[in-house]
Amino acid sequence: MKTVTLPFGVMPAGVALAIAIMDVTTHACDIAARTGQTFDDWRCSGGAREREADDRSGAAHAGRVRRREPAPPNATPAEKLLAFAGRKV
Repeated sequence: MKTVTLPFGVMPAGVALAIAIMDVTTHACDIAARTGQTFDDWRCSGGAREREADDRSGAAHAGRVRRREPAPPNATPAEKLLAFAGRKV
């Protein structure tokens, strides 16, 4: 398994890639939300669902990740992802 070194730690390359995809998808949802567009891509719901158990207490996250915000019951996949990323929706 290939490992990579990022500014916040050494990890498997697949994990680093997942972080990059999550980051780009979250920013795409941010831009869509703030410009009145929708972003209901399947990656939004998958990314947030896979991280439901994330307690955000790890040292790698210290000071870099916002606390999860609540999402409304009828939230779209993009809104759920933004809430997970700490944005108020």
